[in-house]
Amino acid sequence: FYLTGFRPSDKIIDGLLRQAQYLSKHLEFQGSKTGNHVVNNARALYIAGCFLHYPDWQEMALKIFKHEIPKHITEDGFFREGSSHYQFLYTRWLLELFHFAVVFEDHQTGILLEDFCRKMLKQCEFFQVHDDKSNRSIPLFGDISPDYPPLWLIDLTHSYLAKAFNSKNKDDGKT
Repeated sequence: FYLTGFRPSDKIIDGLLRQAQYLSKHLEFQGSKTGNHVVNNARALYIAGCFLHYPDWQEMALKIFKHEIPKHITEDGFFREGSSHYQFLYTRWLLELFHFAVVFEDHQTGILLEDFCRKMLKQCEFFQVHDDKSNRSIPLFGDISPDYPPLWLIDLTHSYLAKAFNSKNKDDGKT
């Protein structure tokens, strides 16, 4: 809805509210076995909180990001679960969150995500293989997410989200 400028009907808004409320009560925390799903849960809550004006969801998401994201990413920006595909998928999640933090002027979340985004993008570039015709591919190892086929993520480092991130950081002198 954000990208199209289209305002959803009240029925759709009500459905989104109910889904986000349900999600906020059923986050995928599994103790020491908590994986990356809880960050994706928090991503949904954060974006819903931005659009539907529920700052409590944004705050809940930020707490999850602070607690969980550092567990998933190495100091140099690799996704810890050892999947080249999830490197790109998780980076996309973070870039989306950073974008919405900028759009909704949530400086605290933007500052938290900025360094992670920079490092994750750099390591996405590490995984890209170029052939003699400049076509990109990703050597696949580790888990493959059912969320998006690898081909859908191959251009992430050249996507609108990556360009917007790099532009924002260039303007701030942080590249």
